[in-house]
This record gives sequence, structure tokens and C-alpha cells, in this order.
Amino acid sequence: MKKNILFFIVIGLLFIILYEINRNNPEQQYVWNPTYGQNDKQPYGAYALDKILKASWKNEYIHSYKNFFGLYTFDAVLDDKNLFIVCNQLILTDSDWKYFWKYIETGGNVLIAAESFQSALEDTLQFETTTRYSNFSLPLNLSSKQKTTSLIFGKNRIQGIPRSMLRYFFNFPKEIDSIPVSKKFTLAFDDENHPIMLRYPIGKGNLIVSCTPLLFTNYAVLNDSIHPFIWQSLAYLKGKPLVRTEYYEKGDFGGNSESVFRYLLSQPSLRWAYYITLATLILMMFFTAKRKQSPIPVVNPPPNKMLDFVRSISSLYLIKNNNTDIILKKYIYWGDSLKKEYGIDPINEEHTPDFIRQFANKIGMDENEAKHLFAELDRMRENSWVSDENMMDLITKMKIDSWKN
Repeated sequence: MKKNILFFIVIGLLFIILYEINRNNPEQQYVWNPTYGQNDKQPYGAYALDKILKASWKNEYIHSYKNFFGLYTFDAVLDDKNLFIVCNQLILTDSDWKYFWKYIETGGNVLIAAESFQSALEDTLQFETTTRYSNFSLPLNLSSKQKTTSLIFGKNRIQGIPRSMLRYFFNFPKEIDSIPVSKKFTLAFDDENHPIMLRYPIGKGNLIVSCTPLLFTNYAVLNDSIHPFIWQSLAYLKGKPLVRTEYYEKGDFGGNSESVFRYLLSQPSLRWAYYITLATLILMMFFTAKRKQSPIPVVNPPPNKMLDFVRSISSLYLIKNNNTDIILKKYIYWGDSLKKEYGIDPINEEHTPDFIRQFANKIGMDENEAKHLFAELDRMRENSWVSDENMMDLITKMKIDSWKN
């Protein structure tokens, strides 16, 4: 019962602690983690983008979780199609890299929106990405006026863009100017004239890179002032079916990663409920780990009544005043002890002078005293009455320890 009370006390304290921790926290309606996922309805997911592309792309729109090597070689999904990639960081494997250029040179068009690129791609294309702010925050305070900026795409100016969504711009280091590269075109600038989107004609195709992947998310799609940037960018991929892959953001198993637990952990309230339930189960296992059973009564061992029995029997003999019977029982016990210790059997052997002599030598008793002892014992067998004094005298003489002096 005490353990159950302690269990409920611990659970109550846990709820109080969690309440105090979250009491003053502002309620968060949105999760501002960039995922670019087709099933993510949060501001920086791509649920709205995928739905619109599926409904409005004239040729065909295909969503995939395969890497470039798998799309180009094994599945041949990219045959006569264009490619669209949105991720935080683009890293191509050696096998991807080999077929990436071959795909573009033979007529493929690729649009990559990422905040950072692997050094091999940056060195080849002679650019690097640079952050414009030392401090920036991804969450947007939608209830107040935002610090906004603008960008120029071709001849159009797109305004009302939160500054935190234009975190990076392209830079062209002088030390790599000597590296040969195809002619590049700057498609879009920010308000400080920094390039944010570049196009590289390579062979028969085009590689378009953008360092503003947040402008391809739900927030931008549903914002009337921003979404023109998306459609103008995707206009370079028109005329062919479009393939969008999430491999470079979620990996090959991204399609199976939208599990129940993933969704639970993505929602603050459900996440706390999950943690509380898990902590409750752990505490319950801790307090009920021992097997429950009824109390085991203490069973005392039965008392030794042998001494009481002996006293009762001796009392009967004293009441009956049968001294002869007492001496005979002592005589039998004494004779058995002599037989075991000295090999002498005074009960069954005849008390001849030779026997008495042998007995006296082994016991260490005077021969005349031994002769007198056996004579009294033999007379006792013939006499049915023995006085108390004679009984005590004979019993004292039949104590073997008294002879070992």
C-alpha cells in the first residue's frame, strides 16, 4: 500500500513540474523546421507545392525518394524528364556525380534549391554560398509586421519577402576565377544586388541553382507576394515531365519515415503526452517489478520435548518406587557403553574371576571393588526390592568417568 501511495505522489509531482515548465511558454501553433516534405503542412514543408504541381503541371509530375543514380540508371525515371531538388544541403555521391553531368549535357534540365552545396560542385561552378546575417531566426511572428525585403527576378521585383527566408547569397571568390566553367547567367538578385539564383548552360541542358530553398515551401506558395518567384523559377523546367526527389533531404527511406511516432514527436502537445505516458509506464514497471504475494506466516520449529518426556518417565518411576527397575535399565545402558568402548559385555557374559580380572584391568578399577560391584548386581537380579541408598550407590559405581582418575 505504501508503494502505491509513493507511485501516485511521483506521478503528481511529475505533472506539476511539467505544468510549471510550460505554463509561461507561448503557445506554438507552427513548427518552423525546414523539411520540404510533401506531407508536411507546416510553413516550411512542401505539401502545398506538391499538390499544386500534381494538379497543374501540364506534362507529368513524379515524386520520388530515390537518389540521382537510381533515378537515372536503374529506374530510368529521368528519361526525357527534368529534375527538381529542394534540400538544406546538397551532397552528391561519386556515382551521382558521374551521371549528373552526363544527364545535363544530353538535354536534362535541373533546378536545385539548397542553402549549401558540396565543395566539388562549388569549385566546378565557381561559386560559394555566404550567409548575410550573423543572427537570424527561422520562426516568423505572423501576428506582427515582419522585416521584409525584396528580390529582382529578371525584370520583375518581388516584394514582401521575410528577411529570414533570404539567409544566403552566392559569392564568387577571386582565387578560383581561373577555373574554366560554362557561361553563367544570374537570374535573380536580392535587394543588395547579391545573386541568389544562377543558370549554367551545360551541353544541351541547363543547371539552375538557388540558395533560397525556403522560397519553395508552403509559406511562399500561399503568400500572394512570394509565389510568383516559384512559378518563374519552375518555368525553366517546362515542356517536359517533372521529377522531384526528396532523397537529399530525407534519404532513401523518406517515404516510410512519416510514421505515427514521427508525427507525435513533431507536435509539441502530443510529444509531451508521449513522454508523460512513457515516464508513467517506466515508474509503474519500477514499483511493480517485485512479485506480489500474501504475507508468509512465521512457523516456529516444534519444541524439543525430550527432556520433559524423561522427567515424566522418571517421575513415574519415583512414584512407583521401583528402584530395581531403574537400576536394571541403568545396568543395560552401562553394559552397552562398556561393550562399545572396551569390548566388554557384562550383560551377556558370565561374571567369572577371569572376566572380573579382565574388566578391572581395562577399566582401571580395583579388582576387589569390581568383584564386589558385580556381586551386588547379581544379588539385585534375585532381589525385587532395593533401598534408595543402595540404588544411588550402584548408579554412582556404574559411571565410567568416575574410574578414569
